[in-house]
Amino acid sequence: MTDHAWSKAFRLWMFQNGMFELFGQISSDEEIKELLAQKADLSIAKKVLSDNTPSRKLLEELDYSDPYIKELVKAVPLAFQNAPTYKVIEQKDVLEVLVDTFLDKKWFDYLNSYMLKIVNSKKQDYEDIILKIADRSINGKEIAKVIPTLRIDYPNVYVWVRENIERLTSPTDVMLAAFVPKDLPSDINIDIDNISDIKTKGTMDKHSDALAWLRLLIENIKSKEVFNTLVSSLDDIKRMNETLFEQLCEKLAGYHYAGKDFLAKATPKAKMIVLRKKADTTDLWSYYPFTSWPEDIQKEALDILVKRSGISYYNAAQLPENLRYYVFERAEVYAQISTIFNGNHDDLNSLYSKKLSKEVEEVIVKATAANFRGDMGMSFDMKLGYAQKARKYIEEHHIDPSVFRKYLLKLSEDQVRDLIVKRKSFSRAEYSELMASRFKFLAHLVKVED
Repeated sequence: MTDHAWSKAFRLWMFQNGMFELFGQISSDEEIKELLAQKADLSIAKKVLSDNTPSRKLLEELDYSDPYIKELVKAVPLAFQNAPTYKVIEQKDVLEVLVDTFLDKKWFDYLNSYMLKIVNSKKQDYEDIILKIADRSINGKEIAKVIPTLRIDYPNVYVWVRENIERLTSPTDVMLAAFVPKDLPSDINIDIDNISDIKTKGTMDKHSDALAWLRLLIENIKSKEVFNTLVSSLDDIKRMNETLFEQLCEKLAGYHYAGKDFLAKATPKAKMIVLRKKADTTDLWSYYPFTSWPEDIQKEALDILVKRSGISYYNAAQLPENLRYYVFERAEVYAQISTIFNGNHDDLNSLYSKKLSKEVEEVIVKATAANFRGDMGMSFDMKLGYAQKARKYIEEHHIDPSVFRKYLLKLSEDQVRDLIVKRKSFSRAEYSELMASRFKFLAHLVKVED
């Protein structure tokens, strides 16, 4: 009989009557369905399914609780790769066979589909299968979709995800889905001095869990979405722990995402990290006169305003006396530095006639270089004249020791000898710097001032 090509109708008639000799000629879903319905010998059914892939429609019609079908799934799992997920997950033994097959084939799309269906259906006693899929497929985008359900119904899987977050693809999606700011502790003083002290491993209550995800987000600020999530959570974090709040503000201030929303919530110190980078002082002026800020931060802000835009008498009048005096001092320093860059010979003669601050002297040391003044149309001799005036200042004044140290690094032996000759004396601090330099062998020539 097998040597003859029989019609489909005849083959179906034979199968319906329990005769399966023509199984090798099967060419349709209808025939496969009849063969399975009649429960043909497993060896025959296995051969048919190995050579013919059932359609999705046929797979939809099968009863996967039937021991006969289960045996076929175990024997020819690839024939059932398109079996309906909702039916397969009802039979754990069938599901395990297909999951193992897909893991071996690395068919992660199928695996993720099963994982989502299992979790969303809240199937009990399936954590081992979910863990197996998660461990191999490591698809963060898919896991993120079911994080709330994992937290409640599959706590062991949930802990595994948190502990293995760096292994997942798209870990940020998972962190954003898992972090619940309102679950941060609110009625206790948590004993944490640093973000790195927060634990991220093990089973936790919801407060500790929220803290763990907070740390993971802080350590993985790789997108604007994460940054904005942390900014929107600053009020909850401040309520929980002032130290962590301050640390996070300073960390966030270092990112280019930091804008008005961040500045509205940040500490004064963090505000200044952002604002000092801006060439425009408009945003900084919006906080003037910085009344509630710590004094050191106030002074930094005032210093920037003095240097970049100036502070008028009217604005200075809004400050307390000590800060008005500070503003005047800083304005004087910047005015003196401006003179070094822009003044004429008479201006420099007047400026250099008196002892100046360390900050100004640092500029004077730079001004000893002949190419310091880059004025258009200025001859080399004119530039050299300005440089000589800067050198003369150093010859006539005891300068700050740290500045003197930098100056010595610029000089040759002959220049140091010349300086010693022209100087009436060195201060004890200047002498100590000379003794610590490569020119210590010239120290015997120096007269030290008592």
